[in-house]
Amino acid sequence: MALARWNDFYSVKVQKFDAQHMEELNMINQLVDAMRRGQGAAAVRSTLAGLMEHFRTHFADEEDLMRRTDYPDLATHQEEHGQYMARLESLKTNIEKTGETDAVTLLFILRDEILQHILQTDKAYSAHISANGIHT
Repeated sequence: MALARWNDFYSVKVQKFDAQHMEELNMINQLVDAMRRGQGAAAVRSTLAGLMEHFRTHFADEEDLMRRTDYPDLATHQEEHGQYMARLESLKTNIEKTGETDAVTLLFILRDEILQHILQTDKAYSAHISANGIHT
């Protein structure tokens, strides 16, 4: 059973970003499935590494498009991306130092950060990007 399923409510009306957001939800749901099978701790490191790599690309893609379209809230959006990556980096450092692989903590970070980020921060740029004729 999925924690979050994609639906058009999440859409930012940019196909590339919607596809990246779908991939994020899939990664969250894979972690949930591993936790349900009692394998959450084993899945944390690979999930975290994969997500961090994905977010670096995704955030760079978003910020590049925002720069090209003169998005007025780019700095705020970049700051939020930086805070999110710092939170994930802190979790990664803690895992490396302690050896503890807390799947629940990662899941809460992902659920809260990703879903809130998409529904609030990313949705805010949707109209601006669309007004600039970009949908892919």
